Amino acid sequence: ERFFYVFQSHGLTLLDVVDLMKGYGFSLSSLENNNQVLNLLTRDAIRYVANMFFCSQKWLMGASDDQRDFTYDVNWYKKTYEIATKLISYHRDGFDPEVFFIRRENADFVNAKESKDDGSNNEPIGIFIRLSRAKADGTRFYVYQTGELQRWNYRRYREQLKLLICFCEQANSVVTYSGHELSKKDIDAVFYGRCLPNDVLRQAGQKTWFPRRYVGISGDVLEEADEWADVAAAYTASGLQKILEEYRNKPFQPNFAQ
Repeated sequence: ERFFYVFQSHGLTLLDVVDLMKGYGFSLSSLENNNQVLNLLTRDAIRYVANMFFCSQKWLMGASDDQRDFTYDVNWYKKTYEIATKLISYHRDGFDPEVFFIRRENADFVNAKESKDDGSNNEPIGIFIRLSRAKADGTRFYVYQTGELQRWNYRRYREQLKLLICFCEQANSVVTYSGHELSKKDIDAVFYGRCLPNDVLRQAGQKTWFPRRYVGISGDVLEEADEWADVAAAYTASGLQKILEEYRNKPFQPNFAQ
């Protein structure tokens, strides 16, 4: 059931399933027989599907209700360099990466910032990385990697996120990015693995916010300008601009150990 659901959730038809899974013996006739489908769902086939959609193998097999696959580390706190190299690699490989910065619908960042780290108004903030994959006919479909969910009221969390926003702003020919607002219910469901990201994020864009207002890369800092000097200094020291310039000038080799 979850095997077919994960394809359907991404807008894929039975013909697409066959095209994408033909290397594992799938055909239209086999899809009409549940026993044949079960026989074709070998560990290698399940691993292939999980890797394609960034979901858990255990979830696909019905052994877990959490669809997240923690093999793919897209945590951003203190890991902006690793995220940046990952995004550059995705661009190099033709996946057209886009970073979705997610916050709560009608989020109040002003009060969250003022409340500091006391937890009274934490305002959740997180990311997804959207990638474009090719079907056999050349058309594309989107898949999402789930990033970590943190809180805006803690200064170090929001400064790290602003570093990533700075990188995305500078990498405009390599990475695109956008800000989206979701209900608290949807944020909890998608970041804690209770639904596939595509189930929620296909509606992203109905309510937006503008991350670039919090950094001064391409204009004035319009929000939280008092923190910009520290963020700018951290960005300069981070090496993010260096790897971006190196990629634009020569073939890129990711260095995740740095």
